[in-house]
Amino acid sequence: MLARLSTTAPQIDLEAAVAAATPKPLAPTLTDAQRAAAQRWYAAPRSALIVAKFNVDLRGADIATLRPRAWVNDEIINFYGQLIMDRAKQHPDAYPSCLFFNTFFYPTLIERGYAGVRRWGKRAGGVFQRDLVLVPVHLGVHWTAAVVDFRRQEVAYYDSMLGDNPALFDALRTYLDAEHRSDKGTPMDWTGWRFVAPRPIPVQHNGYDCGVYATQFLEYRARDAPRFDFSDETIPAVRERMVYEIATGELLAA
Repeated sequence: MLARLSTTAPQIDLEAAVAAATPKPLAPTLTDAQRAAAQRWYAAPRSALIVAKFNVDLRGADIATLRPRAWVNDEIINFYGQLIMDRAKQHPDAYPSCLFFNTFFYPTLIERGYAGVRRWGKRAGGVFQRDLVLVPVHLGVHWTAAVVDFRRQEVAYYDSMLGDNPALFDALRTYLDAEHRSDKGTPMDWTGWRFVAPRPIPVQHNGYDCGVYATQFLEYRARDAPRFDFSDETIPAVRERMVYEIATGELLAA
């Protein structure tokens, strides 16, 4: 006797299937309590001290540059860079070692050459002793970012408006060669190195979020994130998270 074939289609949990196929966010999400705290810091008087760390005082006027549609200032970017380095220092087994050059490094390098920045790496404990060198890049009215990755032998440039910057590659190559001669006594060996502007990357479609994009490019690279998953739609939440992280003096775990 032949068995009867079932004509009933198997039941599929569509919500579960979509959830399983959706990549897990690569950045932390604030709790309701953390969001409420961030909103209080947003509303702080301009002169109010928000955080004192790394020999830097940030006040309400600095935090205000993280409000939606505002241009982020140098102090915020530099403090966030300190948080990135501090995380790597506190958790050396979890994160690559990194050196974050502040926002004055690149313009000084362009204006004065190696002589203007020759002590920067040494004061920070050395350039070639790190896995990564992170460089925020200000182009007058636009923030971009560069990453020197000694493990991959790569210099990568990230511009949220997809611009090219050959001058940056030339400047960083000249800097690293001169620094290697000063530190090691020999020229930099560029065999196998790549100078790239990776694509695709997140793209901004406004005139005010470039500083946030630049900091996030650097933060994601500083933890070897497999991809970038921020966008114009998520940047307001990123700004709010940055307020919380800066005010508490610690980056949240992804």
